[in-house]
Amino acid sequence: MPKYRVSKIKRQHTILPGIDKLLLKLSEFENVKSITPGRIKKATAFFKPILTFSVELENGVKLIGKSGKAVQEVFVVTENKEAVLEFLKSCK
Repeated sequence: MPKYRVSKIKRQHTILPGIDKLLLKLSEFENVKSITPGRIKKATAFFKPILTFSVELENGVKLIGKSGKAVQEVFVVTENKEAVLEFLKSCK
């Protein structure tokens, strides 16, 4: 197990509060190989913790995590992009 990886989630950087629970649920899918949270940016509005779809990538999807007054990119490596999108629909 690499130094910063807990389960399938890379934990080298901060993860937005509330988003970590959603990422743990997402990591339970067997088709999800890894989850890498990206940089955090300030937002102008206040958000409840939520994950939304951004774009499809060659080997997975990019999601946007929103919580409080911050936004974070989340990269998910998966073979089954549809399962990730269904998970996002169930989170709403």
